[in-house]
Amino acid sequence: MLPLSSNNLSGTIPPEIGNLTSLVILDINTNQLNGELPDTLSSLSNLQILDLSSNNFSGGLLPGLCNGFALQYLIVNDNNFTGLLPDWLKNCSSLTQLSLDGNQFSGNISNAFGVYPDLDRINLSGNQFSGELSPKWGECAKLTILQMDGNKITGEIPAELGNLTQLRVLSLDSNELAGKIPSTICNVSSLEILNLSNNSLVGVIPQCLVNSTNELSVLDLRMNHFHGVVPVTFREGNKLRNLGLNGNQLEGSVPQTLVNCKQLQVLDLGNNKLSGRFPNWVESLPELRILVLRSNRFSGTISASNTKLPFPSLRIIDLSNNEFIGLLPTKYFKNFKAMINVDEHKNLGY
Repeated sequence: MLPLSSNNLSGTIPPEIGNLTSLVILDINTNQLNGELPDTLSSLSNLQILDLSSNNFSGGLLPGLCNGFALQYLIVNDNNFTGLLPDWLKNCSSLTQLSLDGNQFSGNISNAFGVYPDLDRINLSGNQFSGELSPKWGECAKLTILQMDGNKITGEIPAELGNLTQLRVLSLDSNELAGKIPSTICNVSSLEILNLSNNSLVGVIPQCLVNSTNELSVLDLRMNHFHGVVPVTFREGNKLRNLGLNGNQLEGSVPQTLVNCKQLQVLDLGNNKLSGRFPNWVESLPELRILVLRSNRFSGTISASNTKLPFPSLRIIDLSNNEFIGLLPTKYFKNFKAMINVDEHKNLGY
């Protein structure tokens, strides 16, 4: 094994690396290495772990990196790699982790991958991939993390993803996905993070997303074309921390069952067609930090609080561009203890 991570190494990988034919682990992540990978790297047929992440490598992936079919971890994220994915990637069946995120890879990924029985996580985010999601991903039974954010992926979300019973993170935001959310996603009771924001998804939000599991902590569906209502029933004991539905076409009122979301920190319902009175019952949510109701059709007065300490953790509240009238309840402003100076905390936003 050759662990050289987190140093200040610079320059290129010497071609003599190919002489280490028994090498099993090559970990040189988080350095300042650059240039293209030497062809001799393909001679390392026993290599199981290759971690080149967080450097400045360029060029493409070598055509023979998985010649010995031993490769389990291919981690090359946060470099300057370019080009198409090599054909050998389809047959590298021993892969457990594949991290290609934060590069400039391109090409159609519809048929670029095979079936990986031991694959635990894959991250293709922040590249220029196009094409559609293959139904074959549903055959990767051990997959726990599937991330493909920030590409140009089109088509619909395959229903076969509902077969991934161990999946914890499904993040496909900032692509060009269309169609409806397949109801089979609700079969994934282990799901903790579902981020489908910034796509062109349509239809109604499946009620089963919020009552099929108590594990879901992030549901981010912002900037799509969903219509209908906010899911009506949020069960007691749920772990939801972030509910983002901003920028859709949702109507109706804010469901009062959201009061069951005791861990909720972000409630972003802005830029929809929601109506009714101010949902003052959200004041009792102990962890709520960000409340965004802007650019909807809320109306009427903002009634005085019935809670001794309303909004105990609130830092941002945005009610702009609605039809509220009357006086602002002074009790709210007296008890906004968690309000902070945003200029001093520039990273705080929504």
